[in-house]
Amino acid sequence: MTHRKPAFAAALLAAAFSASGAMADITAAEAWESIGALGQSFGETITGTPTMAGNVMTVRGVTITMDMPEAQLQGKIGDITLTERGDGTVAITLPPESRFTYSGGADGQRLFEAALTMAQSGMTTIVSRTGAETTYDFTADTLSFDMRDMDMAAEDRPADFGLSLTLGGLAGQYLVGEGPLISFTSQISAENAALSLNGTDPASDSKVTLSARMQDLQGQSRATLPEDTPLSEDMGALLRAGFGTDGEFRYGATTYAQSLDGPDGPLQVIGSAAGGTLQVSMIGDHLSYSGTQSSTDLIVLSAQLPVPEIGARIDESAFNLTMPVTPTEEPADFRLLTALNGIEIDEKVWALFDPDSLLPRTPANLVIDLSGKARWLIDILDPRAVESAEDLPAEIESLTINELEVSAAGAALTGRGAFTFDNAGRGPFSPLPVPQGNVSLRLSGADALMDALVQIGLVPEEQVMGYRMMLGIFATPLPGEDTLVSDIELTPDGGILANGQPLR
Repeated sequence: MTHRKPAFAAALLAAAFSASGAMADITAAEAWESIGALGQSFGETITGTPTMAGNVMTVRGVTITMDMPEAQLQGKIGDITLTERGDGTVAITLPPESRFTYSGGADGQRLFEAALTMAQSGMTTIVSRTGAETTYDFTADTLSFDMRDMDMAAEDRPADFGLSLTLGGLAGQYLVGEGPLISFTSQISAENAALSLNGTDPASDSKVTLSARMQDLQGQSRATLPEDTPLSEDMGALLRAGFGTDGEFRYGATTYAQSLDGPDGPLQVIGSAAGGTLQVSMIGDHLSYSGTQSSTDLIVLSAQLPVPEIGARIDESAFNLTMPVTPTEEPADFRLLTALNGIEIDEKVWALFDPDSLLPRTPANLVIDLSGKARWLIDILDPRAVESAEDLPAEIESLTINELEVSAAGAALTGRGAFTFDNAGRGPFSPLPVPQGNVSLRLSGADALMDALVQIGLVPEEQVMGYRMMLGIFATPLPGEDTLVSDIELTPDGGILANGQPLR
């Protein structure tokens, strides 16, 4: 069972009254009417009693209801004001605090309920309009979301759970265009952000806490929303109706701390990073999700570890997932990237198994970069289609190994390759399609690593001899170097060749 996150729903609410209210025209009455229309496009029902005094409209007792699959958000916003400034702009002001109830459960059963508070200080929104496009600029000293009093009806007692997010020094601009496809373009920044989470698992009495802080947040996004298809619809329906979004998020110095106190004793993780990026795009039939992070430091403390404190560092990390999300007639592009470069661990960890420093302490790298073409045979956004699938849900046409690197302790395995797949037939890899292609591999420093492992006593000499014999079957040594190369080929008839020699 999945639910739309309450913090996300509250963020949409903040947009509706601080930013989306900008979709109003230049009069307060039209602004209030526009708020209701925009809320409806998000699957929200917004009510309130407006009164006009001079150039100021006050809407009292504003409430909001948002129905989602197996969940509902209900909120009491309070009173809002819409002020006609006399220069073609409208100012919208929210109350300092608004309260919500987030609840859900399948088939009419209440399985959970939580109280959510949205608070702001110094928030100002100035709205203007040019043609069919509305521009609004907003600032806020702080904007926060706080969830407390989680009640899980399926448990014997309420869950002790709390979640809060606070943004400071907030500023941004939104552009909203009207039409059959409503367009949103945004730029937003925050000087800092603070996140905290704490909770207790009623079943095991395990307690978890998490706190994180970020500096210099910046984001920009673009989205199109079908006018007659609210966000409460499933994602497949939204995409078919023309929904699309893409955005980029950047953050600076980050620190975080997490602790878990359970039956096995306390565990604490402390970390930091110099900064990073996130990108997400879902347009048409494709999803792309990627990110980077630099200078990540981790410290793990636990009495259950061989040493009470383990420290590690990663110079650079990156990930990328790109794939089709709807069935297509022709195979579409996909990519999967995982990269961890410059991995280092504390010397005291090395000393546990290599006190004489026989192994090089060179930083380790792990890079797997794959791409190709594939297509879904079912709608993976439809749970019923996924559950009823009896055969493979997808077909892969080609796979390219753009980069493969696994290096540590002075040894390194690298490789590149490409394969195509015959989906019409089934061979020795049944039920998978028959692959054809080759991969070129290079292994350096393996002999020196195995010699050191034997000298340390981690691997028996006879076992290393077996490894060397196996490598001799698949690889060819380069003269005068501690390097092995291998070209593995898969033939259409199911054969496997290593450096031209048949293995199968």
